[in-house]
Amino acid sequence: MTANGRARIMLYEQQGRMLREAANELSKGNHQIKWDVSQLPNGSYILGLITDKERKTEIVRIVH
Repeated sequence: MTANGRARIMLYEQQGRMLREAANELSKGNHQIKWDVSQLPNGSYILGLITDKERKTEIVRIVH
């Protein structure tokens, strides 16, 4: 994160249904979130990040 503040991180399937969400008050810097995705099928998913200052999305691939 580029500044202190609230962050929401969401994982969506390709059709737009939210599968996981984490929301935390975080300090500036790098952070890790671990989710158990072993029950999700292989494929592409959308990872979203929303903070007070930015909004980003990335395509991620899960392969078991």
